[in-house]
Amino acid sequence: MQLKRTATSISANGKDSSGTGGSLMEKRASARFPSQLATRIFFGNMIYSGTVTNLSKNGMFVRTNVHFPVSAEIMMVVLLNDHAVKIPIKIKRAVKETNNLNPGVQSGIGVELLETPQQYIKFVSRCKSHH
Repeated sequence: MQLKRTATSISANGKDSSGTGGSLMEKRASARFPSQLATRIFFGNMIYSGTVTNLSKNGMFVRTNVHFPVSAEIMMVVLLNDHAVKIPIKIKRAVKETNNLNPGVQSGIGVELLETPQQYIKFVSRCKSHH
């Protein structure tokens, strides 16, 4: 029996973004850099954990098993060089892993930064110079 990798990715326009209409990399305005940053996401009166797995000057992907509504504007705190940095974000897409046996698909959210703190800009600039 062969297992198939499947994931559902819903974008802000409500459409499945896993189609063949061009890759996400073609649509991105900024280069992304791999990371493993601890984050806390504040939604309603709850605090959720996540891990930033890639980032750019305008956005990031956060691995989390929590399903947040697309287009929601919420607050997150990212740990950058031992400093907690508060960043307002907008959920642009949600990805739900549907096959736990395939580590190539991560559940999480693609987010746009609504404001970009100076500490974050400096961190991304250092990432750029290392790649």
